[in-house]
Amino acid sequence: ESNNLSILGLADYGRELKRMHIISTQIEHKAILEPLEQLSKQGFKVTLLPVGENGTVDPDTLSASLTPDTLLVSIMHVNNETGVIQPVDELATVLEGHEAFFHVDAAQSFGKLISSPQNQRIDLISASAHKMYGPKGVGALIMRRRDYELPPLKPLIFGGGQERGLRPGTLPV
Repeated sequence: ESNNLSILGLADYGRELKRMHIISTQIEHKAILEPLEQLSKQGFKVTLLPVGENGTVDPDTLSASLTPDTLLVSIMHVNNETGVIQPVDELATVLEGHEAFFHVDAAQSFGKLISSPQNQRIDLISASAHKMYGPKGVGALIMRRRDYELPPLKPLIFGGGQERGLRPGTLPV
């Protein structure tokens, strides 16, 4: 849910600003790839970066893919199938000075690999409780303020206004 909200929740903002380019990787989880596919059908340009022989994204490849229209970069921190750790800090450095939001799917690493998710250039971080011995079905989307403003996400489902208006209904235990 947090991955979907990070991607689909920015779509209206991207349309308003005419920034309809999103960058991710070819090795993302379906929770990233399928929302990107939906936005692609709605006119967004999606660039899926390849990985090298070592399974990581080359920061220069990310740099070459950025355009003024890039709205979002979404990268999985630790791959759920290979265990490869992406160089999130280096990728964040590439984004310095660019307006694109940076989302990190840290479901596999949150609570285990501490330093990268603390990078101030990361705007959105997805985490999953069951990867940290918490209950299944519970997760989090951590949003970091940039210049005192939270990322301009719109809810995907409605009815209740919990979690700053981004989730409906009664919160799970």
